[in-house]
Amino acid sequence: MDPSDQGESSHQSHTMIVNIHVRSHTADRSTDPSNPEESSSPHEGAHRGDNLFSCSECGKSFTRKGKLIQHQRVHTKCGKSFIHKGDLVKHQRVHRGERPYSCSECRKSFTYKGDLVKHQRVHTGERPYSCSECGKTFIYKGDLVKHRRVHTG
Repeated sequence: MDPSDQGESSHQSHTMIVNIHVRSHTADRSTDPSNPEESSSPHEGAHRGDNLFSCSECGKSFTRKGKLIQHQRVHTKCGKSFIHKGDLVKHQRVHRGERPYSCSECRKSFTYKGDLVKHQRVHTGERPYSCSECGKTFIYKGDLVKHRRVHTG
């Protein structure tokens, strides 16, 4: 074989690894190989496309139980879903009634830190959102959005 032909060498190496992997599935077993329930492992099921573990919430299927458990973190009792576990954990505060962020001025409390930061504008007088039509300013972006309807009808 030509040593400059690295692609062929890489292909042969891959083929050898795959052959070893396949042989590991055909090794002698103490169970009856004609009975797929006894002879199949989750790993072999992955090769066949079997998805042995299904999410009861959305129906998504997984070949490994651990992946299903990891996936189920995205679901909440209220139907919302989250990609990141941290966002789910924060959202669960709503259902538990937790409000860990308190305003030092008026003691009003909030579930999310960002809501406290926005609220504090009430006390500081900060009004970062202004109307480009009339110059009126607002503490909250949503209030500016509602206000713009005055100009557009």
